[in-house]
Amino acid sequence: MKSMNSRRKSAKWALSALLISGTALCAVGEDAGQTGVHGYTPKGYVEVTDPAVKANIERFRDMKLGLMMHFGIYSQVGIDESWPLTDTRIWAARQMTDMGTGDDFKRNYWNLAKTFNPIRFDADAWARAAATNGFKYLCFTTKHHDGFSMFDTKYSDFKITSKDCPYSSRPNADMVRDIWDAFRRRGLAISCYFSKADWHHEDFWEDHGIGHYTTWYPTYTPAEHPEKWARFETFLRNQMVELCRDYGRIEVMWLDGASVGCRRDTRVDMDGILAECRKYQPWLIAADRCIKGPNEQLITPEQTVPDKPLACPWESCITMGSNWSYRYDDEYKSPKELIQLFIGIVAKGGCLALNVAPRPDGVIPQPALERMNAMGAWLRANGCAIYGTRPFPPYSIRNWCFTQRGGHYYAMRMTRPGERDIQQMVLNDEDGKMPGWNISRIVHVASGAEIPFGRTPGGWLLQLPGGFAADPYADTFELFFAGE
Repeated sequence: MKSMNSRRKSAKWALSALLISGTALCAVGEDAGQTGVHGYTPKGYVEVTDPAVKANIERFRDMKLGLMMHFGIYSQVGIDESWPLTDTRIWAARQMTDMGTGDDFKRNYWNLAKTFNPIRFDADAWARAAATNGFKYLCFTTKHHDGFSMFDTKYSDFKITSKDCPYSSRPNADMVRDIWDAFRRRGLAISCYFSKADWHHEDFWEDHGIGHYTTWYPTYTPAEHPEKWARFETFLRNQMVELCRDYGRIEVMWLDGASVGCRRDTRVDMDGILAECRKYQPWLIAADRCIKGPNEQLITPEQTVPDKPLACPWESCITMGSNWSYRYDDEYKSPKELIQLFIGIVAKGGCLALNVAPRPDGVIPQPALERMNAMGAWLRANGCAIYGTRPFPPYSIRNWCFTQRGGHYYAMRMTRPGERDIQQMVLNDEDGKMPGWNISRIVHVASGAEIPFGRTPGGWLLQLPGGFAADPYADTFELFFAGE
């Protein structure tokens, strides 16, 4: 996953650009555009036919809110995850000042494995914060592109349980097992972030990249050295199967590192690898990002939101701050930005994987925890319009978003700046026309109050009860229709 550090000036999202603006559900195969850090498109999406995987996709779509966490040896020094190791990332190279440049930097980076020791890490504290605040699944970096495994892999010594890593002396040194078990105990599902690329592996970056010009691709041409690439593919297969065989239930295999597979000479037998993984996890959803085809069963727009609903399953992965990994000077989006962003995603049928970067000591930063708490409070009052829902035309009108769930229909009005004590709300679109709804009742979800309303030429006028105070983030109303 690429850092947003180079885009600091644009890290403050224009909220209107992130909320839904489409009015029609695009058909599978229609190109909905490419935006964000990673281009995304549902064009060419291959419908899932396996019954177990298909059913699991629907369960995953019900969850809506996931906690994504980038944590690794890079977290100690507040630099972007993995990317400064490449010689082609100019924005990453600017971070090298205090750790040397070129080969010196690479040596210093690899040596971070010998000092990684988050002494205040508590897996249950992470899980408790997530479960209490409405998160339904976790997407944790089992291994980023730098190749440092956060689990006790049998196929590499560059791992958290290596005797060279001080954290290995902890009783629960296998951090992935510790975290996944803690989250499962609190009822959360697991999405397994795994980088296919491995820049520490000798059959990907020779000599760990030292003495070589490094890009996100191998330091050699795989077509000219098929034996090296075959060894790397075996290593990749072994680690993926290991996670699926030995680490309990996983819902999604979230595969980053599209440099493996996006070029003809870097392709691997992903069909075969996933088939072997599904011997242990028959329901496993594959998200082979940016590769397209039958193994990209979940579209993952990065740092962006599609401008209209997509018919295929999708999940926007977006940082709470401006970076995926911990930054000492990071700036966080406000609770209002996050909640309204989330509403817009859900109204379009998507899920949000919200990235929170732990501190070097393993603690969730207080500003991040405060925002998680705010989201949790709002969800406890309004979650019926979020979880298990699907898009409801017209999806969005001005600052209104709509969802439906099992015969229940919801309208969420996102509070505008400066609004608090208001007496009326108007529900209509830009043209003053609404669908042919025959509304019989409107109920304010958080308070249970019946809301008087009247039909107007362009829509409906809600008459709010005396003393009604608009939610600082968004108010949810259930709509009842005559004849239902």
